[in-house]
Amino acid sequence: MLDEKQKIINAMGQALYYTDHARIKMIERNITREDVRMVILHGIITRTEKEKNSTIKYKLRGRILDGRLLVVVCVIQNGCLIITTYEATVEETG
Repeated sequence: MLDEKQKIINAMGQALYYTDHARIKMIERNITREDVRMVILHGIITRTEKEKNSTIKYKLRGRILDGRLLVVVCVIQNGCLIITTYEATVEETG
């Protein structure tokens, strides 16, 4: 059985797409699509949460090339859907 991280990577290989909210926040926060890919590929899953519709929401954390520590929130849904992304808070860096 595939581990959760590999499931996300496989889904990203099928399709990587973004909610409108994620696209807007990425522009505001100067986060690129490559940054998101880096977090998914090299970061760690810090939280999973089962939604009411049985979809699992994943929160991943990882460092990008400019040194920032980012959080990516995504679900597996016909590929990998990015819900939002942001710089990790002090509480999330532990």
